[in-house]
Amino acid sequence: MKLKLLLLAVTLSSVVAAQQSNVQSAANSLKFKELKDAKDYIDKAAEHEQTKNDPKMWLYRGKIYQAISRDTSLRKTNPDASEISTVSFLNCLKTDTKGWYTDECKDNVWVSAVGAYNKAIEAYNKNELEKANRLYNLIFDVFPYDTKEKNLARSNITQEGLYKNLYFVAAKLKDNKKAKEYLQKLIDVNFNDPTIYIYMSRLQLAEKDTAKAIETISKGRSLFDTNNDLINEELNIYIAKGNTDVLIEKISKAIEADPERELLYYNRGVLYEKKKAYDKAIEDYKKAVSIKEDYFDAYYNLGAMIFNQGAEMMNAANDLKSDTEFNKAKAKADLKFKESVPHLEKAHEIKPRSFT
Repeated sequence: MKLKLLLLAVTLSSVVAAQQSNVQSAANSLKFKELKDAKDYIDKAAEHEQTKNDPKMWLYRGKIYQAISRDTSLRKTNPDASEISTVSFLNCLKTDTKGWYTDECKDNVWVSAVGAYNKAIEAYNKNELEKANRLYNLIFDVFPYDTKEKNLARSNITQEGLYKNLYFVAAKLKDNKKAKEYLQKLIDVNFNDPTIYIYMSRLQLAEKDTAKAIETISKGRSLFDTNNDLINEELNIYIAKGNTDVLIEKISKAIEADPERELLYYNRGVLYEKKKAYDKAIEDYKKAVSIKEDYFDAYYNLGAMIFNQGAEMMNAANDLKSDTEFNKAKAKADLKFKESVPHLEKAHEIKPRSFT
């Protein structure tokens, strides 16, 4: 019996030694840049019960797959090398209770995370959405180990940026719940991007929650009060809801508080135009350009609106049966066309490319 136990112990120790030998062989192969051999050795060690949770194994697996991700020939056949490397370094940091490899892992894990981030973008562009989602989420695990040098931030990778990318993934997957979750995280930290409020409001409108959508846009406007996209989104929501009067009143109060803001007159002019209150719209557009002489949108809207009035008058004239009445109506329409010209010419002068 003692002999059998002794043989078993010898056998087990031989197995452990063999697997530890695979780790060391992998390290040696890496040292001499024999990456194929290094990969074979480390993969065997990663699968075996005796070494699959060994921090040293995880360290070298991370380093080997990082080297593979940089090798122009091997990375083609190992497209997930950056992900495997990142996971390996993270596992080393989690299992290295004695801290033997911690510093080395911290120095390397962010490098592999940058590679994984680039792979996530590539996956998104290829419509491999589940993979993109997995890779973006993996990078969150790296941030706690990148607190000193902030290498991820220096590589333009931030947690906020990841949330925005994850929103795009969720939106493509039509997972509105997740999409809203990621946008809310960005809104909660006042992320410096007005489009997040537009994206959120549109999701809320899709859920028939117009009140919430208006609240979201209003919050965005409070932070980015001159952003045209937010302004147009707010206008469209109120117009679609049929509440242009509410918004006109809101803008009018803002004008009382700040009468020299051309944007307010322009916005109110747009609403008056929608209501076909053309005289009031003309007055507001003209006020806007009197404050800002190169205000393209105001000049263009003013000219286009007056031209369209002329077109409506011309259409009405064409329905008249009397030549005398037609000529009178046509003359009035022609005056409108003529009235529109200086404003459109001014718009063209400011932005000629907008007319090509």
